[in-house]
Amino acid sequence: IKLNKKFTLPNNEGSSGFNDIEFVANPLEGTVAEPVTMVTGVDPITGDDGYAFGNLVYGDWVLEEKSEPEGRKKIRPIYIRMTTDREKDRLTITASYEENPTKPVFSKREYALQDSSSEKNPNSQGTVGSITNEKPTISLSTIHLNNNPEKPEEPTTPTPPTKDVTKTDKGESINEGNVALNSDFFYELNSSILKPNRQDTTNWTIHDDYDENFDRYNGWFKLYATTDFDTYKAGDELPNEFVKAEDKDGKVLFTAQKAFLDVVNKHKDKEVGFSIHASFYRFKASDEVLNTFIETVNDIKQDSNQVVTKTPKPEPHKYDLSKEKVDLTGDSLLDDDSEMKDRYAESNKDPFNDKTDNNEKENINTTVVKAGDTLVYQLWLDTRPFDETSKLTSLKMVDTYDKEALTLDTKKIKVYNAKGEDVTNLLKIEDTDKGLVIAANVFTKAKNSKGEEVSIVDTKKLPFGDYYKIDVPMTVKDSLKAGYEIINTADQQWTDSDGTDDHHITEKRVNKTPGAPTPKKEEPKNPVENVAAAVLPNTGDSPQMLIFKVIGWVVVLSVCGYLIYDRKKKNKTVDNGELF
Repeated sequence: IKLNKKFTLPNNEGSSGFNDIEFVANPLEGTVAEPVTMVTGVDPITGDDGYAFGNLVYGDWVLEEKSEPEGRKKIRPIYIRMTTDREKDRLTITASYEENPTKPVFSKREYALQDSSSEKNPNSQGTVGSITNEKPTISLSTIHLNNNPEKPEEPTTPTPPTKDVTKTDKGESINEGNVALNSDFFYELNSSILKPNRQDTTNWTIHDDYDENFDRYNGWFKLYATTDFDTYKAGDELPNEFVKAEDKDGKVLFTAQKAFLDVVNKHKDKEVGFSIHASFYRFKASDEVLNTFIETVNDIKQDSNQVVTKTPKPEPHKYDLSKEKVDLTGDSLLDDDSEMKDRYAESNKDPFNDKTDNNEKENINTTVVKAGDTLVYQLWLDTRPFDETSKLTSLKMVDTYDKEALTLDTKKIKVYNAKGEDVTNLLKIEDTDKGLVIAANVFTKAKNSKGEEVSIVDTKKLPFGDYYKIDVPMTVKDSLKAGYEIINTADQQWTDSDGTDDHHITEKRVNKTPGAPTPKKEEPKNPVENVAAAVLPNTGDSPQMLIFKVIGWVVVLSVCGYLIYDRKKKNKTVDNGELF
């Protein structure tokens, strides 16, 4: 084997031989031989530098460059193989960069085997020479090897990182959708994909900026490969020790550890990527919750896309009806308050803001009621923002009805699900000093975020996701004064597994008892009547008062006589044509 080792000059202007570069040929499996070392030097024939020579016994070898000056790329391993066709007595020697012997070669020679130097092998056509007992050697064409200068590797920009949100681990995306209130879900943090032939990865972090006003990190995550590398396939779970998580000030910093970076750098010829599925808890409702993260690879930062979710707040209702079981499976009562832009704020400020002209016929809010009348308060317990994974230790409606105006029999209260089925047995009903309390009363065990075992509402028995309607009949007392206003409101209250309380009020409703009779107003009197009333004697007047009223009458009659005389005199003057 002859080698000609050269260095490529700048800008590919030429090349020059280089000495003292060591090559070692190692026998492959099946070839019994010792390694052969070749060191470049001066060609004894041409005088050129970079010459090396070595003898290899028959078999298969791999030739590798062992030393290389700094700033130059090493030559790739070269596989040298020798095979014999015994039927045609031909021997072939090849050189290739491919470890697989069936792959293409870059150098090839064939030789004819001869029994003696005088008899020619009839199958020698196309060979480059003969092998005899006197000449038992073959050779390849001189292998010219050029070492190109190493170009400084600019950091390869990886594919952008992406973010998603799912209800369950590896579940479908719910980006731009709803996250149930008081429930767990996952933010999916997909790293960028590092490209092959890259520099060493010295640091790799993902800094997730979640909104701590609505979300809470549960303190655990799962890690998955997104490409094939090392012994892992895309989708395989990776050891959690590969990444460390630190939660602080509404941000979770996920940092790749040395064990993971070692694996990444061991496979720089492979694409590498990972995905963090971080468990979170939505504890507060919002119309919009935004989330992004920043990935840093070797101090190069990239932003992920933004995901957005929402969590509706419960909207409980209260209606003032004339009978029970009104539209248990529908929502016809909802538009009875359509005249108010904010039904909760406006009705609680003044319940008479609910006008009657658009109400259903059974809706008697703001109307007059009499003693003995029955009012049916229909309460709507709203579980639509929750789902089967919501962890509530308490869920109830508290009705602060007017105990001075109304009587209540708790045995007559009924609770119905969205299908109109009676589920009263699933709730506990109590009339307390603070009001009427109607609470979920079926529980199961679960762990909260602190790992503590707590009792939560059993959503298999009392499913969340719809309204529960509660009919509460009450009777108007007969001891109320006229024009008394019977005001009523309710409040939906709930507590999650970590002890966080929340609530939402219903609309305020009002009824009024009939007013007191209006006193009859007297017709106004003329001046004479007023005077007569003042001077005419009345039963029970004292003697002094009688004398005073007689004198008064004399004065009144005298004044009246003078006025009559004066008027006649004036009329006579006008008749004679005199001016006055």
